[in-house]
Amino acid sequence: MRQFPAPWSIEDNGSSWCVSDASGFRMVWFCYGGGVVIGTNPDRLTRDEARRLALGYAKLPELMAKAG
Repeated sequence: MRQFPAPWSIEDNGSSWCVSDASGFRMVWFCYGGGVVIGTNPDRLTRDEARRLALGYAKLPELMAKAG
């Protein structure tokens, strides 16, 4: 099973916030803003909404450590 070492960090790449583990492996992207819409839902996250989701996701290792 793959490990994703903490701490996790976020980075804005201009159209999404990316969450990476301590080794630099990019795990998830939270896309925001306009541009091409893929799929059937035209609603997009705002930059701030995507940032808040990425921050919450990046805190998962810390939250799991407290729970365990």
